[in-house]
Amino acid sequence: MSNRDRVPRTLKQAFGPYARSYDLTPIERPRSSTNLLIFSLVLFALLSLASVFVFAEDTTPKKWHWKTLASHYGKGDGFHGRRTANGETHNMNAMTAAHKHLPFGTMLLVENSRTGKAVIVRINDRGPFIQGRDLDLSSGAAEKIGCFGVCPVRIAQL
Repeated sequence: MSNRDRVPRTLKQAFGPYARSYDLTPIERPRSSTNLLIFSLVLFALLSLASVFVFAEDTTPKKWHWKTLASHYGKGDGFHGRRTANGETHNMNAMTAAHKHLPFGTMLLVENSRTGKAVIVRINDRGPFIQGRDLDLSSGAAEKIGCFGVCPVRIAQL
């Protein structure tokens, strides 16, 4: 490409020493289709992300189903890594729980009555087998709501 074929991009390139210093603004060029494509993709991604927050499912229960005592298991008691009643491996950091007779896969909203913190858990095991308790939370779920040992909770089925 020779110097004659080059398109000047600034006034200084176009007029050389005859251009004034305050006239050094870039010359407008038409936008390429690549820029338009990138802009469209970024806009689509942002709108898609915004729709997740706008149309997110409301997990606030219409009514609480029952109040009970919950405990936690999996940390230091040898259950981490062992098989649960539904056949999956117990992960003490997962948001799971054990219940005596709710179907596996049932989603529960569990709120600590003392702290007001809540977590959504999935039933994947059976238990607890101690009188007066209806729910055993995994250690991860118990820590998230501030349940250390045994704590009073409100439960809603989602």
